[in-house]
Amino acid sequence: MAHVDQIQRPLLVLAGTADVNVPFIESALLIDRLLKAGKGSLTTFMMYPGEFHYFDRSFVVRDAWQRVDAFFHEHLHPERPATRSLTPPRHD
Repeated sequence: MAHVDQIQRPLLVLAGTADVNVPFIESALLIDRLLKAGKGSLTTFMMYPGEFHYFDRSFVVRDAWQRVDAFFHEHLHPERPATRSLTPPRHD
């Protein structure tokens, strides 16, 4: 939390309000600090009322995985291999 000002990449936070591993208040405090540090545009947050650390209800699991999938598609791009030309470069 002390280094949120250094975050440069998008961050996805999915939090269950009944989580005992990562208490919901910790997620809320993280979001608060990110917003205060001007990192709101890098942050995607979703709260799941009544969910624990491992989401249990099928509609919550489905929603969470859809959000993860969309986040990855938007922000993770595999490096493309460099294309090689079959024609040697000209040195005029």
